[in-house]
Amino acid sequence: MRNSRQSLGKCVDKYVSNVVGKCAAMLAKTGAAGVKTGAAKALILACLTIPLIATAADSALTAASDLRSEAAEAAKLGQPLLILYSRQNCPYCEEVRKSWLLPLSRDSQKSGLKVRQIDQDSDRPLIDFAGQATTHARFAAAEQVAFVPVVAVYGPHAQALAEPIVGLRLRDFYGAYLKTQLDEARARLRQY
Repeated sequence: MRNSRQSLGKCVDKYVSNVVGKCAAMLAKTGAAGVKTGAAKALILACLTIPLIATAADSALTAASDLRSEAAEAAKLGQPLLILYSRQNCPYCEEVRKSWLLPLSRDSQKSGLKVRQIDQDSDRPLIDFAGQATTHARFAAAEQVAFVPVVAVYGPHAQALAEPIVGLRLRDFYGAYLKTQLDEARARLRQY
């Protein structure tokens, strides 16, 4: 994913430089040559960045930050906390995220289901279920996550509410696996 972002950045920079060059030539013809091309480049880049930020936001899940409060909020609405354990440059993680979890996350705004991501290879700070400070990587290791993607569901007391989905499995049935997992998690939450 990092390589694709770098390639996109180079492409945007080349495009912006081309547009700035054309704008500078046009300004020179009209007598406004005193305008700095750096300022023009910054303005154009700012305009181009807005759609890129929206696109990046559309392809990312919310990173977990405080598992205790996120799980408690979800449980109040009868929902589990769903976590995708992922890592950078994992095409299977990206497929699970884009094909199943992002749509679920968007729909969950009405239902109260919390969908979060923990990056197995990240030192991003995290508050665990006990309220202790840790990192994404240390928490994933403590949960014995070795292979990714893993989709796990938790209750407010750190209890696993259903069997985690490990790997991509069969793509045609992944939605059914996820539905079964969530149905089981919701049923177990009602018992607490």
